[in-house]
Amino acid sequence: MGRKCPGRKCQAAKVARKCPILAGPKNVRVANVRAANVRDANVGKIFGYLVWAATWADWTTCLDRNSALLQSTIKCTQLHGQTTGIEGAMKDLMAVGKKMFGFTRKCMSSKAGKCEKSLKQFKMSLKATTLKGRLAMILGNGEGADIHFLVGEGAEKERIGAHKAVLILASGVFKAMFRFDQQNSNFGSVDNPVEVPDVEAAALKVMLHFIYLDGLSGLNGDNAMALLYAATKYNIDELVEPCLQFPIPTLRNVFLAYALATLLQLEDFAYKCSAYIDKNADSLIRSDDFLQIDQKTLCEILERDQLQICGEISIWKAALRWADCQCLQNGHECSAENRRAALGPALFQIRFPLFQPTKFSEIIVPSGILTMEEELGVYQFYCHPNFQGLFPLQFPCHGRASDRHHATIVLNIEKFSEFAREIVGSERSSEAAFVGGMPWKIRATIKMAKQSTGKCLDLYLWCCATSVEEGEGDENWSRKCSAIFRIIGQGNGTEDFTRKFDDQIFNSEICNLGWSEFVTLSADKVALAIDVTVK
Repeated sequence: MGRKCPGRKCQAAKVARKCPILAGPKNVRVANVRAANVRDANVGKIFGYLVWAATWADWTTCLDRNSALLQSTIKCTQLHGQTTGIEGAMKDLMAVGKKMFGFTRKCMSSKAGKCEKSLKQFKMSLKATTLKGRLAMILGNGEGADIHFLVGEGAEKERIGAHKAVLILASGVFKAMFRFDQQNSNFGSVDNPVEVPDVEAAALKVMLHFIYLDGLSGLNGDNAMALLYAATKYNIDELVEPCLQFPIPTLRNVFLAYALATLLQLEDFAYKCSAYIDKNADSLIRSDDFLQIDQKTLCEILERDQLQICGEISIWKAALRWADCQCLQNGHECSAENRRAALGPALFQIRFPLFQPTKFSEIIVPSGILTMEEELGVYQFYCHPNFQGLFPLQFPCHGRASDRHHATIVLNIEKFSEFAREIVGSERSSEAAFVGGMPWKIRATIKMAKQSTGKCLDLYLWCCATSVEEGEGDENWSRKCSAIFRIIGQGNGTEDFTRKFDDQIFNSEICNLGWSEFVTLSADKVALAIDVTVK
């Protein structure tokens, strides 16, 4: 025997205890929802009807058949809530909830065949009173879809239905595509869908949502670039700009975004992506995102002069990781020959002459990737930089931006008075700037002054060379550092507070340079600047 349907009162009480807004029809009131606005209250009523209807179901039979409908109805309510005004959507949603309630009660006393018939009648009875509501409904339930797309590749394939009339109005590409294939009556049917392997399913869904409802609620960093590609492919110009305005740091893979921008000749967007890559290169080239780029993009990245990295050896290790990944994907052994073949022209964008001679001999030569002539060319450069001789140098030898020996680092503090009142140990730090092949930051910390009950400002120039600590560079490094500390922007004719330091900084747990002092400022918005020279 199957399980008996839970008692009406008992089940309703359980639902009400779990969530006050999900009570039965008699108890679904605005007061129970305790919402601050009309929308919250009405949505609470709607879902109250839906869940109350579900509690009437026989948990062993009817609920299984009803669950798909419940999910479809909830999806419909979400579409309504996103795309229509409050006044226009509430009537439709209340009607959905009430019909769901009535359908479930009717289904309880029906056999399986009658229940399926009632389910069909319920779907057909759903109506919307606004244009957006009607479009949202047919987009959500696929009713009347006369074109189907099979989107994605491999296990990610998904069939998505749409309506030719709506798509034709949005894009001339769709119009031409449908006109060209109109002689084939089976074109785009459920059994013969249009295959679109180069577009992601999530991106196509967001594009359809925009075409039907002018909405961008599904746009995010994960699908922005896939959506940009789809919008460009189908010539949906209104959708291109929102994708280009999406914040660069939130994109799923900035390298692929740069490659796509280059492919589509979006120069401004490509510049934004490349600038972000330059600024964060030291961490980005260590990420898995770097392994997803193609050889052409790899060449373009490695040849950039503005990459902020901890020495050229970081480039070498990143390129080697990329080559190994390519070998594994192609089922090849990670041998020196296969690595060199995978890198191709990208190998000649690595600036081997910038390596320390000892590191070149200990790391690069044993790898076996360079030929003897290429190695001799580098050794000859070490001895006679301007002499070509028998072994011409085949690699770039000019430094990158991170190899500069002077820079000004700035840390802006908007409300210095609030910062000063924070607890001891609170700190602010600037973005890293690469000088002498090392990343440097300004670190400002609130500390307790010695032999005093007061607090003081701890201002330091800090070398945050994590890659050196990981053994990617010279573990015994040291730098001759000259720094001028300045507190600027006090206004009222007040001179900038300055102090100069000259010292030797070496690899240790504390590799910084600075001082602690009481500071009284006449302005609440100040800038801490350090002019640093590293040799």
